Amino acid sequence: MTNTDDDHGAIPGEAPDTRPCVAVNVSLRMAIIEAQIALQHELRQGGAGGQAASLVSAGNADTTSVLGIPAASPDVCAPATVAERLVLLRNELAVLRARLDAPDAMLPSPHLAMGVAPLVMALPEQYLAALLGLSDDEIELAWLAVAWAVQPALFDELIVDAPLRGVSAALFVRLRRFVTVVDERAFVVALRTSKLFTLGMLQRAGEDNGLHTEWRAAPSLVEFFTGALVHDARFEVVALGHVILDAAQEVIINGMQSCHNMPGVLWQVQGPAHSGRAVACARANICPLWRVDLQGATDAAAVRALLQDFRAHLTIMDGGAVLLENIETLWQRNDAAALAAVAAFVDANACIVFATVTQRGTVPTRQQHVFVDWPAPDASARAALWDELAAQMAAPPLDPDLRDRLAQRFTVRSGAIWRALQFASGRVATGYSESLEEAVLVAALQSATDAQASELEAFCTRVETRQTWDDLVLPEAAREQALLLLARCRATTRVRDEWGYGAKLALANGTVVLLSGAPGVGKTLSAGVISRVLGCTLFAVDLSRVVSKWIGQTDANLSKVFAAAEAEGCALLFDEADSLFGQRAAVRTASDRYANMEVNYLLNRIERFNGLVFLTTNQPEAIDPAMHRRLAMHIVLPLPNEVERAELWHRMLHAGSAPLAADIDVTDLARRFPDMSGANIRNAVLNVLYLAASEGGDIQHAHLVRGGKAEYRAMGKVAMSPRPLLEN
Repeated sequence: MTNTDDDHGAIPGEAPDTRPCVAVNVSLRMAIIEAQIALQHELRQGGAGGQAASLVSAGNADTTSVLGIPAASPDVCAPATVAERLVLLRNELAVLRARLDAPDAMLPSPHLAMGVAPLVMALPEQYLAALLGLSDDEIELAWLAVAWAVQPALFDELIVDAPLRGVSAALFVRLRRFVTVVDERAFVVALRTSKLFTLGMLQRAGEDNGLHTEWRAAPSLVEFFTGALVHDARFEVVALGHVILDAAQEVIINGMQSCHNMPGVLWQVQGPAHSGRAVACARANICPLWRVDLQGATDAAAVRALLQDFRAHLTIMDGGAVLLENIETLWQRNDAAALAAVAAFVDANACIVFATVTQRGTVPTRQQHVFVDWPAPDASARAALWDELAAQMAAPPLDPDLRDRLAQRFTVRSGAIWRALQFASGRVATGYSESLEEAVLVAALQSATDAQASELEAFCTRVETRQTWDDLVLPEAAREQALLLLARCRATTRVRDEWGYGAKLALANGTVVLLSGAPGVGKTLSAGVISRVLGCTLFAVDLSRVVSKWIGQTDANLSKVFAAAEAEGCALLFDEADSLFGQRAAVRTASDRYANMEVNYLLNRIERFNGLVFLTTNQPEAIDPAMHRRLAMHIVLPLPNEVERAELWHRMLHAGSAPLAADIDVTDLARRFPDMSGANIRNAVLNVLYLAASEGGDIQHAHLVRGGKAEYRAMGKVAMSPRPLLEN
């Protein structure tokens, strides 16, 4: 099994056409075009015709006899002129085509099992002519463009002023006259509506210059005509594979299947990355679903060229439905020209068009838009997928608690799960570990979501936490709430799915926690330690990179952050959350309205987030009341009391190996500086450590008092005098 996260695979059967007749046809076609070019060159030079070369390449000499094409007798003189050679070549081509004329039943049939054109008895050009209704002149023009793509040096003799970038109708008419008379006006009129152009088989190589407009053959056409048709990695058929869906997803697919034949519709399937959106489109469709990724197309010209190649590829592969991926990259850079190219592609496509997105947008197309909200599979479906894939692989037993944690944290599909199990099982088989290790599985799953990680890095900062649970100094009430939070995150799957309480709870199973308290009490540290205990990477949202002055851009940036964190299984931290989740104000100006819209979006999106979110603030009353309703827990972190301050002084002093004098009294320090938070105590100790390191000697109690007074002055406070009892 090699499926990736959205369960798509390569196309079976896209192999080169190795029939001898195809090789002979290519050789004859290239020789005919070479002869036509030679005649045109002689005509321009005023010559009488040169000596001819061999009719068919030596490699195909035996093949011509097998196919019944009479070979030139050695007793017969070779053609004396290029014109005579051209006549003989066309006679050979006529014999080949006559022997390969196939009945209609052997020509293309629509919507084959996997969308792959069969290798029928007909030549590729005969197949294409029957499929698109092309005339002989159109086929000849297509071959001229293919010859330019395969061997552009043939056309060097025709260059007058500038190098050719392709072939033109004018050039075709000049070369075609050596074979037959062409009605130039009628041919040019016919070309305007030819499917060679409308379906992207021939693509414009430069400016529109009427009869002299230059055209290039699409790569798919070149490969098809020359028998070299191989898999184009840019275009793939979505493979259904074996998919485990939850109840909500089944309902959506059933609804899409009932409307799959609606004409003139662009389906936008919105949902998290790696959640099976492509599979949903494939299951809702009765014909093969071809996908193309727009992310690599960096500008409008690249998008237009990619879609032209895609249309040509679809034509040769006998059509099918279309899936456009990462179209939101065009919305993000506001590329109107690229969106216009997409709209033209959608409008010209006779089949169903799907687009998988993580956020909604519009395409300026005449087609009607249908929006589908695709949820990530719930944790129970993902847990069942872990079990099934582990059984298929015959992997070592997977601990049920570990399986539930992985299913709860990561929303990836079967491809990533399979590779993670394969990697971890390999370590067991080679003796590197005794069982499937959680750290190994997590690392493998995170590597499957590198794109989402880079999206997070663009708007967030990774929070590195070295402290452990034992390093936290919390009041009893806050510690109890933190333990409840850990239990909630670990047992979500069991409570919601196994015990059946999910039907009474919100659709999303995320957890939003508000940490409030004075500056320095450890709000960010607590979030980091809790995330580390749960095995989650914590990303702090950088408001300077998220908030934009442009209307709607802040929402778009936040949408990327939530989608990426959901796919990667990361926890999010909104520091100073009151700046984003502040209370909505009465609308008096346009700025008030848009500020309220941002808060509204955040409230709705955070409720649909399947993950852990920390909000920190020292002004909990400034948070919008609607946000308080969405909180799973509000943990208040007060300033430490005297006992806790003494413990903080002690832990900070003994965190390293600095030389400490015996006279240090942490209780006295805690009593002297009652308004210090954990951060203030850390600053005071660090100042003393630097001072002692520069002066040498042990750290005395007096040093710590001196450092504490300096920190107190920085806080704008006055230190208390020591009690007389301590001085005696």
